[in-house]
Amino acid sequence: MTTLSIFGQEQQFFINDSLVDFQSDKCWTLIEKVNASNVNNYDFSIENIEIIDNNLNLDISYGGGCGPVHLKLYVDNSYDLINEPIIRLYPEFLDSDFCKAIKYRKVCFDLNLLLKGRTKQLLLQIDKYKKIITIK
Repeated sequence: MTTLSIFGQEQQFFINDSLVDFQSDKCWTLIEKVNASNVNNYDFSIENIEIIDNNLNLDISYGGGCGPVHLKLYVDNSYDLINEPIIRLYPEFLDSDFCKAIKYRKVCFDLNLLLKGRTKQLLLQIDKYKKIITIK
């Protein structure tokens, strides 16, 4: 079982790839940040997106396998998060190992920050991905 550790003030999310499975019974929180689109990323792909019980569930894949990777999901709080028609999310994925294995992981983010006080349906778009995710 892979461990989930939270580091520092910004709640950096850590996937320990030295172990086989990634499982967590808790979803990570979105991080509010001004200018959230200015993040650095290593290559990774979002293979599947599901909304279950107000949680954003992502199936991701990336190259690696011999070291830690870090994943955060930012929301730009310089926008009106209650009335904005589409909320954009910005992932930050850091992977500093040089291994070539393709890894697949399921990760989950709590969307309650975006749903609180909202009267209209929530539409999400994750950075460069064109798919619009609807939460009713």
